[in-house]
Amino acid sequence: MIINNDCLVYMDTIETNFIDSIVTDPPYELKFMGNKWDSTGIAFNISTWEKCHRVLKPGGFLLAFGCPKNIHRMVCAIEDAGFIIKDEIFYIYGTGMPHGQNIGKAIKSKFTTDTSNNYNDFHTQLKPATEVIVVAQKPISERTYAENVIKWGTGAFNIGACRIHLNKLGDNSGGRFPSNIILDEITATLADKIYGNHKSGTNCYRTKEGTFFDHGGLGKAGDKQITYGDEGGISRFFYCSKASKSEKNMGCENLPKGNNHVTVKPISLMRYLVKLVTPYNGIVLDPFMGSGTTGIACILEGFGFIGIEKELEYFNIAKARLSKVKEDI
Repeated sequence: MIINNDCLVYMDTIETNFIDSIVTDPPYELKFMGNKWDSTGIAFNISTWEKCHRVLKPGGFLLAFGCPKNIHRMVCAIEDAGFIIKDEIFYIYGTGMPHGQNIGKAIKSKFTTDTSNNYNDFHTQLKPATEVIVVAQKPISERTYAENVIKWGTGAFNIGACRIHLNKLGDNSGGRFPSNIILDEITATLADKIYGNHKSGTNCYRTKEGTFFDHGGLGKAGDKQITYGDEGGISRFFYCSKASKSEKNMGCENLPKGNNHVTVKPISLMRYLVKLVTPYNGIVLDPFMGSGTTGIACILEGFGFIGIEKELEYFNIAKARLSKVKEDI
């Protein structure tokens, strides 16, 4: 279900403790490309996240994208709304465009002096290559996480659905434990080229008893640690391709501007994220739906979806993209 409305208004109509997870890409509050929707302060507003907190089931997770330079303000608002900050996931990509000012050129233009040569490659900003995803959790209502999962279905990450695929499975068919770093294909390729091919030990289970301090084992007898014994580059561990032009415009062929949303996330990334934090048959809420990628991910993974988008232009884009996905299934 998708709704063209202000999320602060519509969330008041959702039942308390109804939503299983919230996965969203709110405005970064950067006034990006002069867009008014990116300068309202809504992502830094405690009441925004209080409304999310109310509708989310106890133990449910909130994943919210943010910009490294000001994400601390959103994190504080989320925490002040009653959430526990569990972690941050870093999505690292190689296609960011450098911004800012070349100081050497600015000096030469303004002062027409040769001293500008000393600053020819001085700039005011670094190239952006990271988006941060806040991982927050509504406190559990039961005594233990296990009891909370039994009552609500929420409270734990679905690691099994998100393990990193192995080139050589051997006896360890589960795959690698997912981490809090995700690379795009360009960064992964560069990293593989720089750091080369490495072998990860031998393919075995370790079960030796020991302690954390003496490194002699894993804690107590019977504890297991898998060594996969495969080889390759760093991309074995973290990988997600960027959204292609065809992926962005899927279903939007008849719209006047196609999909002109400026922050379209990759479908593969959103599929991974909704799987990580949503119980089977759960309902995902996206209060800032944008062009609908979270909804597409939910359809493909079999989750229920409630998407809210205030801007009619983007709502229509999301509607077209979601309709296309439903047709193709």
